Amino acid sequence: MSLTQFIRQSKNRDVDLDSLVYRLCTQNAFVGSSPTLLRSIFDLSGREKASFHMPGHKGVCDFYSPEGREKALSAISVFEIDTTELSGLDDLTCPVSLIKSIESGLAEAYGAEESFITLGGASHGLLAAMMSVAAPGKFVLVPRNTHRSVVNGLVLSGMDLVWYDPVFDSEWGIWGALDPSSIEARLSDLDMTDCAAVVVVSPTYGGAVSDIGALRSIVRRNSSNSVPLVVDEAHGAHFLPGVDAELPVSAVALGADLVVHSLHKSMPGLTQTGVIHRPRGSLVKGESVKAALRLVTSSSPSYPMLVSMEIVAGLARQDEFLAGLKDLVEELTRLRKRIKNLPGLALYEPQGGFDPLHILFRSKFISSGKNLADSLESKGVFIEGSLGNGCLALAGVGTRKGDLEILEQALQSISESSGESFEEEAQEPIRLKQVMNPREAFFSDCEIVEYDAAVGRISAECVSPCPPGIPVLSPGSEVPPGLESSESVVRSVRVVKS
Repeated sequence: MSLTQFIRQSKNRDVDLDSLVYRLCTQNAFVGSSPTLLRSIFDLSGREKASFHMPGHKGVCDFYSPEGREKALSAISVFEIDTTELSGLDDLTCPVSLIKSIESGLAEAYGAEESFITLGGASHGLLAAMMSVAAPGKFVLVPRNTHRSVVNGLVLSGMDLVWYDPVFDSEWGIWGALDPSSIEARLSDLDMTDCAAVVVVSPTYGGAVSDIGALRSIVRRNSSNSVPLVVDEAHGAHFLPGVDAELPVSAVALGADLVVHSLHKSMPGLTQTGVIHRPRGSLVKGESVKAALRLVTSSSPSYPMLVSMEIVAGLARQDEFLAGLKDLVEELTRLRKRIKNLPGLALYEPQGGFDPLHILFRSKFISSGKNLADSLESKGVFIEGSLGNGCLALAGVGTRKGDLEILEQALQSISESSGESFEEEAQEPIRLKQVMNPREAFFSDCEIVEYDAAVGRISAECVSPCPPGIPVLSPGSEVPPGLESSESVVRSVRVVKS
């Protein structure tokens, strides 16, 4: 009997489908004796005592709500709600009822004029943003810590790429927030009449938050109010109005023209759920955003993902949920103070704004972020990963006080370990020299060569190890030396033929 037939028969006999699928997919009769993805996920879950990585739901369903809701939601099987655009279920391509209501709920929650669903996460949102501002012969001003989807959006749109640098923190080896004075100087060097948009990443992967209001004023002042400001706020979907806690204000309320959120990093959306907001007064037309989304969105949308976004839209407007998020922020604020006092650890505290759900720390005795992450994993604490000279732990709405206690106990144990103290200062990332239009380079006659042979030639692809997905090469950039010895080892490159 096939797996599908077995599930159908068992469902007809009123068998709990979640338990059934778990049992079926871990039995050798269905998947064999070799390792499988599902079996590996369950094995990892068995070793994990506390989750400090994506997704933000952390595998729980209550989200500060009555106990009955968790029981009700956990009884829903993904197989039962995995359907298609049947009558009455609306259509993501052109929503008019149920899905449109989800988008309206998200707009209301974040205070946007319009919000549009993406089922490719913030990546699809940034692709759509680049295409919705596209114009022939224009360029986009892009920060060096941008996500690769922005660069890929320029490949699709055909616009030119001009880089600018946020502040680089050499102590931690990561990109930080923007310096308003340096960005103003950069804008004054450019002919802004040819600029289609300015992109900013806030919060950064490490949690640094830029002054979006000041940046918006600078862009408007240097472009005759004609250049849109696009904010990659993928890691800030929890910046909800009404939380009344030490959270940054969302770029939606600070004058940005497009703001892109991921709903799975800190909020309870399923992985790959995202939204692109068009704030009030935006320079970008909603029709342009929707048309761009149709180019990159699947014609077979995932209804389980849509249902999870419906839950997000509902929760984000509930006082109970906002109060729970406030409590979490306050717990994290107290935890940060205690971590800061641990003698063997250092805590990342960027100047200006920062997101308390990002906890970036490093050991004074363990020589690398990777080794520190391995040490935490051995104690059952699974974090987002190593970043620069430290490790990044991501909290989310599914994080509970017990999780924070487990993390703190693990960090205390690591802090008490002895060893030789060391100071490590990171080198700034290699500057990318853009010498060719990204689209032109990508579609040129190309070849793949070993890295040594690629140095000095023009890259025809975006090379960006993920996480965090920051490009070390962009299509149309000159391939620099040194990447073979960096954290992002590059062994071969697709380059434009000479």
